[in-house]
Amino acid sequence: MGGEAAIQAALYRHLKATKLPVALPIAPEGRNFDPKGRAYLRSTFLPAETTSFGTESDGDIIYGGLFQIDVFWPVNEGLTRPLTHAAMLAARFCRGTRLTANDLEVRIDQPASVLGAQQEPNWLHIPVRARWAVYAGPPSTV
Repeated sequence: MGGEAAIQAALYRHLKATKLPVALPIAPEGRNFDPKGRAYLRSTFLPAETTSFGTESDGDIIYGGLFQIDVFWPVNEGLTRPLTHAAMLAARFCRGTRLTANDLEVRIDQPASVLGAQQEPNWLHIPVRARWAVYAGPPSTV
């Protein structure tokens, strides 16, 4: 499994293990999903440009990006419950979180953010965004 795939899998496993007041299904990335009008989560793995530290040929590789978890809640149910879920997700992906991805350590070094609620025709959509980074060894060790 490549670096990005292992990182995405580690973040997704961490999300799946989250305990929420109401268990919500997670829409799988890259697959059709019908929530049947019920609240749900959708995760999106957003890697940024891979960089290196040191010389080009032997410098450590730095992966980084965002992991966004969208809380979708049916309209007309208010903000309290979806915001509670969003805050719990942000706490789950808090600064200091370390996850294992193959031989890589996925680090969350900044607080996760609960972003503004967006009203859609049938859904209230609240994004939660966590910034992650992996400091890997030189290319021969990745």
